[in-house]
Amino acid sequence: MADSQPIVEYLEKTYPEAPTLFPRNTLGLQTAFEQAYIQNSDAIRPFFIPSVWERLNPPSQEYFRRTREARVGKKLEDWVPQGEDRERQWALAKNHFDQVEAWYSKNGGTGPFLMGETVTWADLVVAGSTLWLKIIWGENHPYWKEIEAWHGGRWKNLIDALEIYSVVV
Repeated sequence: MADSQPIVEYLEKTYPEAPTLFPRNTLGLQTAFEQAYIQNSDAIRPFFIPSVWERLNPPSQEYFRRTREARVGKKLEDWVPQGEDRERQWALAKNHFDQVEAWYSKNGGTGPFLMGETVTWADLVVAGSTLWLKIIWGENHPYWKEIEAWHGGRWKNLIDALEIYSVVV
């Protein structure tokens, strides 16, 4: 959901007795984390944008194609890099995950989350966008298979660790 952080902030203020996603006054730090995460994630965009288009209904496909092609100046079919450009762009995408892994590795190895055993907003940001890639490509797609294996399976493990929160009550 777009702009979901304000919703979480509202819920945290409205229900202060509930578990928090911003423990120990970390809202500012987690907001900065989210911004850094998003700013550094552009490298993977060329690999998933065409897959997004494939999942849309025809009217949405038309709008999506028109707006994305106008923004970038090339056809959707030409977004995914080929040959050496693909290798270079994929290395940049992996570098993004390497950076996020470096942040996660500072948790002392005590759990799958940024703060070890404590789930935070930052974990939902990372897991949500990573799970989205899995859904867009499909769990057997080569891009997803590569990502889920990176960093000892950290990204798959993070998604799996948050599975208990996916039930709607």
